[in-house]
Amino acid sequence: MERCFTITVCGASRVGKSTLINAIVGKEVAQTSDSLNSNTTTLKEYVIEKQRDENDPRSNYTLKFWDTPGIESWTEEGVQEYFAALMQRTMPVCIIYCISPSSFADLGRVKWFVEQCMTRNIFVALVCTNMYSGNRRSQIMEQFTKLLISINPNFVRWKQENIEYFENKALCTMVNSKQYIDEDFGISKDPSGVNELIVGIAQCLSGEQQLFWLQAVAGNQNFWSRMGSYVNSAFRIPSDTLSSVTNRASTVARYFLSWCPSTNSVVENESRSNRKRKL
Repeated sequence: MERCFTITVCGASRVGKSTLINAIVGKEVAQTSDSLNSNTTTLKEYVIEKQRDENDPRSNYTLKFWDTPGIESWTEEGVQEYFAALMQRTMPVCIIYCISPSSFADLGRVKWFVEQCMTRNIFVALVCTNMYSGNRRSQIMEQFTKLLISINPNFVRWKQENIEYFENKALCTMVNSKQYIDEDFGISKDPSGVNELIVGIAQCLSGEQQLFWLQAVAGNQNFWSRMGSYVNSAFRIPSDTLSSVTNRASTVARYFLSWCPSTNSVVENESRSNRKRKL
């Protein structure tokens, strides 16, 4: 049976979901637009990689991102219909939920959405996108934290690289997926936070899911050049394997599988606990 690893990016309209997908995979796979109109009006599937081996069907897999239309109706019925449609079509192992400083979201509905994901063992990344487009990014991060604590006050929490973790269930952070320019005020900000988000999600996934997540970002040369040494240390990857990965990024999963004794324990609990700082 073919394995399918799916990441679904969702949230309100015009928050930069498509731009974030491109920043994560390191290439233009999702169509974007600078207009005020939402660019994604229907559910879109982007296959990042597909492997087919007739001699070994067990090794076949597909890696894909789903780009979703923004949530327009924040009624209880509207959000529930939106969630049901996502689950039926995308069946994700990870959901990246985006809110920008200039967007609207009913946090009560978002909480319900996150709870439904957790009951299905879907990892949730709450991301403040377009972080420089307004002055509410700190407020959004506080709201993310309060929302997750309200779901489970006993979550083990820690912070690292501007990311707050809630065990291996969720994280929250903020990113700037592309260069931000405000010509009126003469402000220019470089992309930031995406590489840290990639590592953060990798640290929270385990086994085969972790392997496929790293494979999904295999073409992101910026990530591997900047974060390769950290990945080598945090995930205990032999240096010769890391060299192969950075030189031939399209074969990340193959190299990982070649040295990993079990796809069920890529990151040991001890390694993860050493990276925690309890709050």
